[in-house]
Amino acid sequence: MLSRKSAGKDIAAVVSVQLKPSQLRVIMGGIWDSDVSFFVHGKPGIGKSTILKAEATSRGVAYVDLRLATKNPSQILGVPYPVEEHGQTFARYSIPAELPRDIDVDHIVGIRAAPHLIDFKTLNPTGQNDIHYCTKPEITVTSLEPELTARIVEQSLDRFYVVLEDENGRAHSGEVRYQIKAEAEALICLDELSSANPAVQVAAYSLVLERRSGEYVVPRLVRIVAAGNRQLDGAVHHRMSKALGNRFTHFELVEDYQEWDIWAGETNVYPLLREFHASNEGRYLIVFEPDSDQLAWASPRTHEHLSKLEYVYDALGVFDTVIRTALIVGTIGETAGSAYSVFKKNMNLPHPSAILKGEEIPKMRYSVPAQKYIAVNVMHSLRGDLRKITDLGMDKQDARYLDLMGLWYEQADRAVGFFVDRFAPEMVASAIRSMSKEYLLPLAPNKMPNFRLHIQSSKSATLG
Repeated sequence: MLSRKSAGKDIAAVVSVQLKPSQLRVIMGGIWDSDVSFFVHGKPGIGKSTILKAEATSRGVAYVDLRLATKNPSQILGVPYPVEEHGQTFARYSIPAELPRDIDVDHIVGIRAAPHLIDFKTLNPTGQNDIHYCTKPEITVTSLEPELTARIVEQSLDRFYVVLEDENGRAHSGEVRYQIKAEAEALICLDELSSANPAVQVAAYSLVLERRSGEYVVPRLVRIVAAGNRQLDGAVHHRMSKALGNRFTHFELVEDYQEWDIWAGETNVYPLLREFHASNEGRYLIVFEPDSDQLAWASPRTHEHLSKLEYVYDALGVFDTVIRTALIVGTIGETAGSAYSVFKKNMNLPHPSAILKGEEIPKMRYSVPAQKYIAVNVMHSLRGDLRKITDLGMDKQDARYLDLMGLWYEQADRAVGFFVDRFAPEMVASAIRSMSKEYLLPLAPNKMPNFRLHIQSSKSATLG
């Protein structure tokens, strides 16, 4: 879909092709077979770099994120240093270590009479996706001592151990020549390119246009993409030169609630947060107001952060409304945060302590996400209580220990009874399976009547 957007007379209109995340992933699949660089524009926090990183990871190559807004030109071009040749002095440039490069090493080292470590982590670091720049290094070792043989005894992608041995297999000290050859394969993302100052943009221009910068030459298996905010987003933005812009193929990434919801299900986003967005069809997925003074606002990135915080504070047993609302609004902003807080309050879900204590809880029909929410909270509470008992370090035959575990089994059995009474059968099975296998709770039919009845009814249903 083509669109024309303008942020007023001081910002030039931008013509861009808008793509949903799934469409961008398809386009990114072709970057490996071409030398054309892509520029992905989009709102802050929409997931530009996340998609690019996932593409590199799916290909098994390193993702190298160069945050250009925090760089100066020397961090791209390299730092100049003087060299003398034939009586004349010249300037050369060091190569920044984070730029992917092929490895071609031929070096001699003295080793001791034991497995000797040769470390080349600086030559073969990992990208932001924990994949090494070079995934297939070829290493050979040769002894410079005629009567000895060099042998590699252990090898990984960034180190190896070598020994010198005589014909009887005894280790000796001596000199070894080692050679390392490997091609780098990576996806370099010039992130925040539109926010970089003009001098850094010029340095990046060399990488994109000439595939070199200073002494650095981009390896043949390395691809370059760029990402940045749009001019109309109100973020830091420097106008890009026409020459640099013309070197890219430009796309604009736009949000799509349906695709986000699929991703949220695959990555176990907090169930109640997913249900909140489902209740309003993703209306609050992105709430970005460029003229607002608020530092927190809703985006796919901040919703992911909030999901993690919801799980953490559930596990800590912190359910104070003021504290949880502060976490929500402080993460996704006032507009979306207030709406989500009201949604949570109106869900009227029981507190885990009420379930475990056997308090009277009105019967109601819970949605599947709400059932998952309740089950997770209850299991976190049970695991926390069990940990408190085991941390006391008492003998398992001690009367006090047996009393505490007896109370714990009563609570665990109330939880099972609640699940059986209020949840769909498949959710009951899933919750009890999680209690045993994921949370490692010591369920015991002989101490838990509800759990024993559930097992018996499940067997009867199977036999029937």
